[in-house]
Amino acid sequence: MLILLVACSQDHYLTTKVVSVININSKWNHHKKLIKALTQYQTHGTLFFYSNNQKLLARFYWKQISLNHYKFLLTNLLGMTELELEKKDKLVYIHDREGEYVVNENNTEQIIYKLTGIMISLKNFSQWIMGLPGDSTHFSLDAESHLREVSFGASRSQLHIFYLGYRKTPDKLEMPSYIELRQANQCIQLKLDQ
Repeated sequence: MLILLVACSQDHYLTTKVVSVININSKWNHHKKLIKALTQYQTHGTLFFYSNNQKLLARFYWKQISLNHYKFLLTNLLGMTELELEKKDKLVYIHDREGEYVVNENNTEQIIYKLTGIMISLKNFSQWIMGLPGDSTHFSLDAESHLREVSFGASRSQLHIFYLGYRKTPDKLEMPSYIELRQANQCIQLKLDQ
């Protein structure tokens, strides 16, 4: 038997559930295989960001075109584009109201932080927005064999991703509907509408 601790944000309760390791592993491997088989994926929703000195509420759109090609759009509540990002292979094209940037994928986080004040890693974004742990080996599952929490990085700057809800898609896959990211003093909440 495996005891899974399901931890959410500071506003949620800590619960414990006992589940069978064999059942979890089998269901998780099947679920993971179905998600990894998706070559294209798109979703949109609401992004809420807050840190010690900043708050932001926006709409976002994500489109995975292929393994190394995706688009991310961030708009304000009036529908005006605040940030548009497209990754093709190792280059990232970033547009905002001030202009256009073409950067190596390794420098993307710094440019996004400079433009928005949000520090977010896009290296594994395409994986964890679909409910996969990406490069992380530190993750926990819930009783339904979905990701519950994923951790990346060293302790001081560690990124924690909490999966607080799932929804069924028209093709019967269960995909994340509510994700919370916490790192140092910042929090990003993503509510995925589709």
